[in-house]
Amino acid sequence: MLDRLGHGRLGEILAATDDSYEEIGVEQRLAIQIIPEGVVRDNKLFNKLNLGYSQLRASNHPNIVDFMHFGRDGKFGYLAMELLDGASLRLVLDDAETLPLDEVRPVIRCVGEALRFLHAKDVFHGNLTTRNVFITNKLAVRLLDVLPVGPAEALVRGIVNQVTAGIELSLIHI
Repeated sequence: MLDRLGHGRLGEILAATDDSYEEIGVEQRLAIQIIPEGVVRDNKLFNKLNLGYSQLRASNHPNIVDFMHFGRDGKFGYLAMELLDGASLRLVLDDAETLPLDEVRPVIRCVGEALRFLHAKDVFHGNLTTRNVFITNKLAVRLLDVLPVGPAEALVRGIVNQVTAGIELSLIHI
């Protein structure tokens, strides 16, 4: 069963269960971002994203969501990530209006460390908002919606904007 979690720059994000752990009696939940056909068809961009996510996966950072797999299934692509429990900073701020300084400092520090890590890899988030900063139930801070391409990759925006609504999710087998 797939549950809608939200939408990132590359597409809709769903919660799913990884059935490959079923034999050992473990339910592994994860987040799946559906990569639109336009991005999958652009081999240069798709391969650049695949390389970027592979590099991020190989040297993960505690303040960036863990990426598990980037690939394609037919005309759609997907990005498998860890499924986090908690809320975006936007939702936290909606509930609290303002946060005490002792709660704000660790969030700013963690976001700064995540951005420093990305910038060292020539990756620039490009869409840092309170919706893309996630606070887990264990009070860890994670940066979401990371596109592992350099700042010159404006073509990502163009391709993603060409995507039409109504992706047929039943075609995707996870």
